[in-house]
Amino acid sequence: MVHKSPVALFVYNRPNLTAEVLAAISLYAPDSLFIISDGPKASREDFHAVNEVRRICNSVNWPCKVKRDYREVNLGCRNSITSGLSWVFSQVDEAIILEDDCLPDMTFFRFCSNLLEKYRDDSRIFTIGGFKAENTIGENHNSYYYSKYPCTWGWATWKRSYKDFDPNLADWSEDKNLQWLTDYLGDPFYANYWAYMLTKAKQGSNDWDYAWAYHCWINNALSIRPNINLIQNTGFNTMATHTKDSNHPFGKILSSKMSFPMRHPSEIKTTPHMDQILEDLIYSGIRKRQIHLLYREITASRG
Repeated sequence: MVHKSPVALFVYNRPNLTAEVLAAISLYAPDSLFIISDGPKASREDFHAVNEVRRICNSVNWPCKVKRDYREVNLGCRNSITSGLSWVFSQVDEAIILEDDCLPDMTFFRFCSNLLEKYRDDSRIFTIGGFKAENTIGENHNSYYYSKYPCTWGWATWKRSYKDFDPNLADWSEDKNLQWLTDYLGDPFYANYWAYMLTKAKQGSNDWDYAWAYHCWINNALSIRPNINLIQNTGFNTMATHTKDSNHPFGKILSSKMSFPMRHPSEIKTTPHMDQILEDLIYSGIRKRQIHLLYREITASRG
């Protein structure tokens, strides 16, 4: 009998995207499905959109144990996801996690399920990600690599990893932790960027994934990232919480198929040049490019 890990789906007010992701999940046909639906904001349009999403989520058409957590009020992205994950892991030991804008290739499910089983008891590994940013050149002879950076655009994890996660970052203090962060990331610029984002998250921003990265780091944990992209992010538009730029290159990356049987790395250790590419492409490198652009604009305005 083929092992199929439980799936958790986070939805809000985008019926078309929800229908696409739910259709992909239906082809995988997990035995257990958790649906977490954030509540509507105070507008008629949002109320109708949320209700339409829930109507779609009530139409699961394969033999499956479905559990639904439909919120009456809007919690926001951060609180909806973190409370939803706590609810899921109060009932299962592992899960594949999707949001309504993370459209998976069908091989994503097998990739996650196989690796959830392989690393179930290996406390060095905390997450399995499905998204691979364009321009990151992998070690082509392997199916995946190990990274400091967790991926949360289509991913999987275990209850053991989520245990003790604090989305409120009570333990984080820039004064106390900056030197440790600099040593861990290996670059003062990286550390200053992450310190700023972690402090912003602690102060109440709607981001939750910076706190998740910090949780992985303080546990000295690694994340698995694929060497081909298994997730298409379909949510780059003005309706998104964070990904509002419809021309963003990450929104143009299509998914591919993972080959099986997978080729596993021979050693469990980070891949430093890949982590540097990720940092420069997704995290502090964006801030550095913004600073350079602002400097050029200021210089140009001064003649």
